[in-house]
Amino acid sequence: SAYASFSNSFLPVAGQDFAGAYFKPETGRQWESGLKYVQGGITATAAVFDLRRRNVTTSDPDHTGYSIQTGEQRARGLELEAAADLKAGLKLSSAYAYTKTEVTRDTNPRLIGKPLNLTPRHSFSLWANWRLPQLPALTLGAGLRHVSQQRGSYPFTLPAYTLTDASISYTASAWRLTAGVKNLFDRNYYAGAINANVVSPGMPRSYNLTLKYFF
Repeated sequence: SAYASFSNSFLPVAGQDFAGAYFKPETGRQWESGLKYVQGGITATAAVFDLRRRNVTTSDPDHTGYSIQTGEQRARGLELEAAADLKAGLKLSSAYAYTKTEVTRDTNPRLIGKPLNLTPRHSFSLWANWRLPQLPALTLGAGLRHVSQQRGSYPFTLPAYTLTDASISYTASAWRLTAGVKNLFDRNYYAGAINANVVSPGMPRSYNLTLKYFF
């Protein structure tokens, strides 16, 4: 099946310009179109999108310390997802996103055409669940998450990283117990940043235990 969607959005912005006028809300406009496929134990989707953001506050070139709303930004990309229910209790799911961002209007001409701060161009995930044939109540899970290099416009970059997750679950007739671990190998990475001096480290190895009851 094929689909298409279009949406408008707004986001209030606090503050005033040099003349004392309150800032207008930022506006967003997005369109998306794609395909969805289902056949047997296989599902897949593919989508392309274009998102434009307007009324972005930028530095006022005539009044230091003030801002004006002349900025515009754009994000375009592709998203792919697929899942397969294979034989012998094996299930696979994966997702990939390609996102190209750029500043299309700014009072600083050096920023025009540059990517938006810290938006990865590529991101990918893969997850596998395996229900043991000898013990059908027991399910093992493992997967990868990859984020490509993230660039800032000042400029600085955050390196790419790949993380491994795992889980084990036991399912009874009325409940399920799942134990999971994220960042299995306790890799050091940077998840984001405000600027070159304020960088956020990623989560270290973490554990979770979940109990679900069905009724």
